[in-house]
Amino acid sequence: MNNTDKVFNKLSIKYNIPVKDIKNIIESPYEFTRETIKELDLKNVVSEDELEKMKTTFRYLNIGSLAVNINTLKKINKDKWK
Repeated sequence: MNNTDKVFNKLSIKYNIPVKDIKNIIESPYEFTRETIKELDLKNVVSEDELEKMKTTFRYLNIGSLAVNINTLKKINKDKWK
């Protein structure tokens, strides 16, 4: 059993919630972020303004922010869509 499973089990016992529900609660914000980013058409974005309009920053309580950086995006698009 890995550390993640141990944490899920402890939380399951503490809150009397099935492990699968604990896992869904913990992973749901990240699944949302993943699905949202997959749905964005990022290959044609060329400016910071365009990127900001797309709402590509995700904030996680007690963790910080995940954001798409325009310079990194341009490099990825240049390499990927040659």
